[in-house]
Amino acid sequence: EKRMAFTNLAATFHTNADAIIADLKRVSHNSITESQAITVAGKAMLSGLDPRALPGLMEFAKTMTKFTGENVTNTFDDLSRAIVTSQDRMLRMQRIDVDFDKAQDTLAKSLGGTKDQLNEQQKQYANLTALMEAASTMTQRLGKDNQSMSDELRATTTGLSEAYTKLHDSFFLAFGKLAIFMMEVFAERLDRI
Repeated sequence: EKRMAFTNLAATFHTNADAIIADLKRVSHNSITESQAITVAGKAMLSGLDPRALPGLMEFAKTMTKFTGENVTNTFDDLSRAIVTSQDRMLRMQRIDVDFDKAQDTLAKSLGGTKDQLNEQQKQYANLTALMEAASTMTQRLGKDNQSMSDELRATTTGLSEAYTKLHDSFFLAFGKLAIFMMEVFAERLDRI
């Protein structure tokens, strides 16, 4: 079952699936279903995104849909895909002022190295931090109605910074999580045959 697989995936991040789902539904103002929350969160987490980043990302996606008219789950997927693949051009086309190369260079220099020496998780961390900062800046320009989102995004960035300090070498852990999730999905499909 999809729900059980997601519960197991969340457990590999030492987090609670119900809390992730509830947070995503809350910040999207219940514009997504539980099944949609599981799908978008599962994809993002399998890509290596920290589940603590998901509520801030969802809140930004919800805000963006007010201006783009897009579906919130599609926008969330686009944002998370951009973070994972370092494709900031797509975001800049939506007037989100973000530069992933610069963010990665800054992180690499802070670690005493070069951008080429960053692993995938470090690149994602830099990308996510840059996006959250850009989202915070955008919401400040949009006015006071979005102040709570701005605060949430700042809190997300701070939380991610603390988490990164603890988990910066867990890139291979993400592959283990992916393997577990894929085996569960495969077993589920075999049960249906």
